[in-house]
Amino acid sequence: MPGAFFDTNIFLYADDASEPVRQAKAIALIADHQRALQAILSIQVMQEYYAAATWKLGITPEFAQRKVELMSRLRVVRLQ
Repeated sequence: MPGAFFDTNIFLYADDASEPVRQAKAIALIADHQRALQAILSIQVMQEYYAAATWKLGITPEFAQRKVELMSRLRVVRLQ
């Protein structure tokens, strides 16, 4: 099954309301690939997202944790 590997920044852009155009593009990109079962990410991406979202974007730890839980429903690969 083909797929697209998502970097941490795409998920951060999706939560960054300070740049609405970029935010909308990131949300659409994630949603399109999620519907097609083609979104791939790594455990590292989820860890980086949590750290950056709580630190750089000021997102609450509870929201960031919920987002990571949702991200874990995508195709997660373990990179060695």
